Amino acid sequence: MSDSIFGSHKVINEKIGDSNLRTYFVDFELQDNGNYEYRWKALINLLQSALIEFAYGLHEGDKTSNSVIIDKLVDASRSIYKIKEYNEVRILYEKGKDIDDLDLTKKYLKRGEFGELILHLL
Repeated sequence: MSDSIFGSHKVINEKIGDSNLRTYFVDFELQDNGNYEYRWKALINLLQSALIEFAYGLHEGDKTSNSVIIDKLVDASRSIYKIKEYNEVRILYEKGKDIDDLDLTKKYLKRGEFGELILHLL
């Protein structure tokens, strides 16, 4: 995987890179005890780095002042949670149900904002 704006190549590895198929995995590190540990914290940090650009696009420019970056990050995070379909799925999971418990006519509930964020990151 080539270098990216967010440095995702340092955390996410491309396993298959054919012209018609690409697969990725979160990298891992070898711990002192000999176990492997996935780099989840590093992935979360990358997702947070990409979230503002993902949520706002270039509508507000391509730079965010340090004095407002936390406010922008919080607002960008909330914007994803404000999506009606996301909230419906969240409520469903909080009730201990599964997406498969729904009528197939509600396929729109399977929207993947977080998947889209990961694609943006890549």
